[in-house]
Amino acid sequence: MNTTTSIIALFASSILAYGQVIINTTAVGIYDALPNATDIGTGTSTQVNTLAAGSNLSLEQFSADVFTAFNNNQGGVVDFEGTEWTNNLPAQSPNLIGAFNVSYGIDASKTITFSGTATSAAWTATGNAQGLLSGAKGLGSNTLTGHNNGQYTFTPSLPIESFGITVLSRNAARTITAKFTLDDASVITFPGEAIGLTLDHTLFAYKAPIGKLITDIQINDAVVSNFLRMDDMAFVVPEPSTYALIMASICALLALVRNRNKR
Repeated sequence: MNTTTSIIALFASSILAYGQVIINTTAVGIYDALPNATDIGTGTSTQVNTLAAGSNLSLEQFSADVFTAFNNNQGGVVDFEGTEWTNNLPAQSPNLIGAFNVSYGIDASKTITFSGTATSAAWTATGNAQGLLSGAKGLGSNTLTGHNNGQYTFTPSLPIESFGITVLSRNAARTITAKFTLDDASVITFPGEAIGLTLDHTLFAYKAPIGKLITDIQINDAVVSNFLRMDDMAFVVPEPSTYALIMASICALLALVRNRNKR
């Protein structure tokens, strides 16, 4: 699959996801909003404790990039704290988690949709006994028994430049991998990351190489029946001119297909 075909497939999937959006949320500009509020005595943490092997951005660089992008209307952080996340998010159909719209940027003037897959009955805005990064809620799910290695997929409606999410410590250790699919169909696979029982909230952060963009993100648990808790999903989109080039490519290919069909 070449880059143009990959982008068109993503564009088509975003159209399908549009009718399934069940949450509208607004991004904020700060990643890991409570980095110093850590209670070592109770084994809880409200900060990123570990950077996943495979990440090509440090927490400091990723946070700075997201903050700059937010102020330039090119990204933001979904902290799962709004009232729109209070209730369970029902699955739209088997293996499909309801998508969510994110208004991002300092004036919330831009919107991107993230759709996802898993066999759990619902995404849940939930607390976490070992602590959260921001506020009182993070993103959780029901048990994924029978699914493909506890796989969670986030698919943006348009390709993005960078993405990060923190997998939280739970009441048992976890081994997590991440996969980032790029617009040329290549896949970046992180090595298995052992996340400890306490004080080991782990950030998975990746920025695509120059000239490439991210089209799909998978967070995989090696044990299919594990619960996962995550917090602070952040992203950066490319310059508007990049999206304009993408749309021009799509229009050109559609015109080519139309002309062929007329012959």
